Amino acid sequence: MQDIGPRIVKAIDKSVQEAEARKKGRSHLGASVLGRKCLRQIWYGFRWMHITQHHGRMLRLFARGHLEEVTFIKLLRGIGMLVQEGPETGGQFTFSDHNGHFGGSCDAWVHLMENVIPGVPLDGPGLGEFKTAGEKAFIDLAGKLEDYRKWVTDPVGRTFPGKGVLTSKPEHYVQMQIYMHYFKLKWALYVVVCKNTDDLYVEVIHYKAEMAAAYTDRAKQLVEASHPPARISKDPSWWECKFCDFREICHRSAVPAKNCRSCIYSKPVENGEWACDKFHSTIPSDYVPLGCDNWDPIME
Repeated sequence: MQDIGPRIVKAIDKSVQEAEARKKGRSHLGASVLGRKCLRQIWYGFRWMHITQHHGRMLRLFARGHLEEVTFIKLLRGIGMLVQEGPETGGQFTFSDHNGHFGGSCDAWVHLMENVIPGVPLDGPGLGEFKTAGEKAFIDLAGKLEDYRKWVTDPVGRTFPGKGVLTSKPEHYVQMQIYMHYFKLKWALYVVVCKNTDDLYVEVIHYKAEMAAAYTDRAKQLVEASHPPARISKDPSWWECKFCDFREICHRSAVPAKNCRSCIYSKPVENGEWACDKFHSTIPSDYVPLGCDNWDPIME
């Protein structure tokens, strides 16, 4: 009877994988990926050049981040903060741009009132962005745990031991700048929990208009590009290429996944739709993931 446990685990993972397979792929270019270094990697993802099949364990790990949002909101409300929930927990904080092909949704809006943290000059609502991190990533962000915990206890008398979000997680920083831009917010509260130790990291990020504008322009260029941008490196053994999902397509000319978005005849058009230059018509949304007999993959 000792095999019952493993059989249940396998059944759960299979169920999670099947549920994920029934979902449609992300139809738009997301703000969460726009801050990545490699433009080609971002473009390949937008064009569905490769569909990654994750194991059930990894899918459950990804889902844990969303489940933690409820806990973050409860903790912030517990200290007296006003929290307006985002789409993952019932709200409607989403944006869309570039003909519906670029967008995102934030976790929450937060209000840091005077009675919560006296003397903090943060007017109006701010963005609430909640993340989870493994211990290694958390230490890179906040510093060695012993030093970080001492800094939290006495931040005035000590030097911050970590790198902060801009250096440690620039894609998160860019994501928040974009959200603040579209939601017209002037600050963001970045909250991260270490999954191994339950340490909390909190950082206030201020809106940078020039940075936000530069990255919204980047989004427009990527959406409109009919050919992949330059590689981050021509060397397939480069550390950022080694573990990239698109490595075989980018460096070894592997054939992309078959669907309309990876075809040379397709292009994004208004209302988040795709059109086919070969048949001169809009492609039905249900057909986009399939491709047709005339599919000609983008090979560069």
